[in-house]
Amino acid sequence: MNNREDFASFLHSLNLTCLIEKQGVYLFPEKRIKVIFRDIVGEEFNTEKFPENILSENFRSIHIYEDLWVNNRSVIIERIKAVLLPDKSIYARNCTVKKITSDVADSFMDTNHLLGRAKAKFKYGLFYKDNLIAVALFSKPRPITRDGLTVSSYEWVRYASAGALRVAGGASKLFKHFCRNVDPDEVMSYADAEWSEGDMYKKIGFVYLSKTEPIKFAINRVTLKRVYFRKSLKGDLTCCDSNHLILFNHGNLKFLWSRS
Repeated sequence: MNNREDFASFLHSLNLTCLIEKQGVYLFPEKRIKVIFRDIVGEEFNTEKFPENILSENFRSIHIYEDLWVNNRSVIIERIKAVLLPDKSIYARNCTVKKITSDVADSFMDTNHLLGRAKAKFKYGLFYKDNLIAVALFSKPRPITRDGLTVSSYEWVRYASAGALRVAGGASKLFKHFCRNVDPDEVMSYADAEWSEGDMYKKIGFVYLSKTEPIKFAINRVTLKRVYFRKSLKGDLTCCDSNHLILFNHGNLKFLWSRS
């Protein structure tokens, strides 16, 4: 069984109506979700062409790359379950917010976020009956000039909930707690365009600003490990090495919340 077949087997195990539009493209009509599996091995990614627009007219699209399926399988399984099987829910109003340590934040993000851990100044956890069920990370401030005024701008670096658990109002509660304690002038964040259209941010009061350019990665053909291409320029690998191929993802959606 190859990796695409393995992924398809997982999707069918969810016992939902699943239609195969074409090889590697799976439709869940009841959920209005399209899941696209992109093979890495044997597919030509050494191109400067960016991938197609993922914003389907009728279906929300989720893109899964073979390298991420191989190296982040457990996280992808739980995220897809959270999207397609949102049965398990906990309401944030029944939870409490607490500061957490870097070690706790790192462990939680490595387990529950595709990008794993990240550096952050402010780290908050949402607890339900003493169980950590969601985490939000925020950066330190940096001064930005907007309309002739200097404001303190922060970045919402990460948000994740535990496994496939749906925490209703979790992101909002953590964000409001951050705002009460830090009183930011503005907060910027990014939604992964391969998974989301940024609905979480819109509900909280963020405004959509723009879509970033696709991000360039180098992927090892054998291990399927990926690194940001800009890191490879610092000596992590040889960009032109035949053992690696180049991949452009779909970029991010940029959002901004402003106190004014």
